[in-house]
This record gives sequence, C-alpha cells and structure tokens, in this order.
Amino acid sequence: MGWHLKTPHPVLQKYYTEMMATEGDAEQRLVLFPLCGASVDLAHLACRGHHVVGVEGVPTALDKLLADYGDEIPSGGGLKPGAMRVRVATPGPSQYGAAAALSSSKRKYEPAPFLFGVQGDFLEFDAARAAKYGFDGFDACFDRGALVAIDQADRPAYVSNLASLIKPGGRLLLVTVEHDMPRGPPHNVPQAEAVKLLGADFEVKLLGVEDKFEAEPTWKERGASRFREAAYLCTRRQEGK
Repeated sequence: MGWHLKTPHPVLQKYYTEMMATEGDAEQRLVLFPLCGASVDLAHLACRGHHVVGVEGVPTALDKLLADYGDEIPSGGGLKPGAMRVRVATPGPSQYGAAAALSSSKRKYEPAPFLFGVQGDFLEFDAARAAKYGFDGFDACFDRGALVAIDQADRPAYVSNLASLIKPGGRLLLVTVEHDMPRGPPHNVPQAEAVKLLGADFEVKLLGVEDKFEAEPTWKERGASRFREAAYLCTRRQEGK
C-alpha cells in the first residue's frame, strides 16, 4: 500500500488518449491491469465507460479495490490455495457520479456495469484462461507497478504472458523506474533493458522521463543518489512482424 495513490496516476492521465488509441471516450475498450493492487486507476477507467480487469494475488488488495468501487457479487464456494477466480463488483452511486464528470465524449457512458478482479498469479492468467473467463484479447494495458515489482528472473516470462494477452495493435502504457538503490522493489529497469525485454513483441516508444529523486526523501534514505520515472507506449506487433 506504500505505492497507493489517492488519485489516478499522472502518467495515465497524461497519456490516456495514446494508450486507448481513441479520442476521449469515443470507443469502449477492454483494459488489463496486471498486479493491480487497490489502485484507483481501475475505477477511473471504468467510470469512463471501459471494461476493466485487474489481476492481483493478494486478496486483501482486491477486497479494497472492489469495495471502493461498489458492491461485490457473491461468487459462492471457497477458494482452494493456489486456485484462481474472478471476482466482480457493480458500481456504486459515487462511481456513477464520477462517470459524468470524467467522460469527455458526446456519448454519455454510464460506468462499465462491472469491475473484474482476477485473484491469482498473473503468470497463470494466460490467453487461454483469460478467454475462458470471457476476456478475449485486451485492447489496452496499464502497468505502473508490475514490471518493477517482480524479480528480475521473472521478467521475460511476465512480458511473454503480457504479450499473449494483448491483441495485435493493442497498446501497453508502461511506467518503470531507474535508480541505483542496492535493492528494490521498485526494481531498477533501465531503458536499454525495457527495450530489450519488450522489443520482440512490441514497438516501444519512450514518452518521457521525470526526475523523482527530490520529491520523495525515502529514496535517499534507501541508498539512492538518483531516481527517475520513465513512461513508454508499447504497441503490440502484428503476427509475423
């Protein structure tokens, strides 16, 4: 929860149109949030009329995410250790009010009828399982705290799975950090490594880099002499390209 923001992430707000590949809220999208935690970003996009799916392994984080959105629909039955399930919440009154304020489209969307939370290991949420749950090819994805959170050895598997879930032409808005702390998370992901990891499956474009070192004193306390945040727009390559 130390990474939790009370308002939508600035990178998401700044590059919303680029990630969605649509002007304003003109088209409804299926959006993926890997390792979503309880981020308010999911409700923000649901309120703009998009279908939003968050994947998270920590049940208490999903508890908060869904409770903040509205009322969870009981799924019934227990959950065996290591199993995966989809949890669903319907929007509450505050979310309907937010929809009117957020939508810049002439089409007046209500919030998406559901917010989906997939409880389980993201690396097990592959394309086949996503399709089984009714999520067949994501149009967009926002990764603000996933790639920088996982162990370095898991990065290739993470990117491979992510690529399998995003449809050709779909867009990933990725936020990474660059620092010289002895250890993370958040882990250091230099630009060269980000391009190497993603380049086989995505066209990678650096959107911008912002110095965050002075804004957060804990970075210095943790042994850093620099800390920057980088944003990338990654477009899923067409098959065979």
